[in-house]
Order: sequence, then C-alpha cells, then structure tokens
Amino acid sequence: MGTTSTNANASGVVAPGESIIRRVARTKRTTCHVYNVYTRSSKGVVVTESVPLTARVAPTIAARLKTLAAIEDRSVSYLVAEALERYLADEEWQLAEIQAAVGEADAPSAHVIAQEDLESWAEQIGSNPDVPPPAGRPRGDRASAA
Repeated sequence: MGTTSTNANASGVVAPGESIIRRVARTKRTTCHVYNVYTRSSKGVVVTESVPLTARVAPTIAARLKTLAAIEDRSVSYLVAEALERYLADEEWQLAEIQAAVGEADAPSAHVIAQEDLESWAEQIGSNPDVPPPAGRPRGDRASAA
C-alpha cells in the first residue's frame, strides 16, 4: 500500500485546514483509493471533533464523489460525512417508527383486524371510498377471529 499526503484531493478541492492522506491498495482485481481526511490545528495536532473513517467503495463511486466535490467546491470528506449523516438519520427514524409500531401492536389494549376483513374492505372501497374500515378486535380475543 502506497501513501501520499497533500492539502488537496485529486480535483484540487479541500476544505480549509484539511489534509488528505491518500493510500492506494492494490489487489488482483482492482486498485482501491482510500482517502483519510484529518483536520489539523495550527500546531499540527489532529483536532478531535472528527475521527478518520476508511471505507472501500467501487471506483465509479469514488470518481462520482470526486466530481461532485469539485462541482460543489467541497471536500470528498465533507460529502461522505453529509451522506452518512443523512443515511443515519433516515435509518434511526425508520427504526424508531418500527419500534413504536411494534410497541403499539404488542400493547394489551391493541386491536387487530383479520386479514380477510382487510381484503374485503379493500375490495369495497374500490367502488365506495366512504365504506368505514372494519372494526378491530382486542388482541387477546382469539374466539372472534375464527
């Protein structure tokens, strides 16, 4: 693995105060360019508000990132951090919603609707959208489901 250090990425774009350390890893199938971005203070010490993160991506993704970074006048590190932040926010929201729905469904006061009743209702609202949804039954009431 070769290593080079620069204050700019291949497109010449880097955020103020950032240094890019580029490592090239070669395998039998591909060459992987790994960029670690470190923010340094005026004394040359790594600032701890961010941590380096290394990930392997397809060469096409790396090229797209470099192109977008140049167009937006941002660093590759900035774009990756923004993408990760959005991804994590979306996933955390989705998991929280799923957990809340499972909690509601597992609650003793929860009501359930039989699959057949839902299918019948779905057929009816095709011709009459004002048909009320089927009434649920208490979750523990297995007799009325039969």
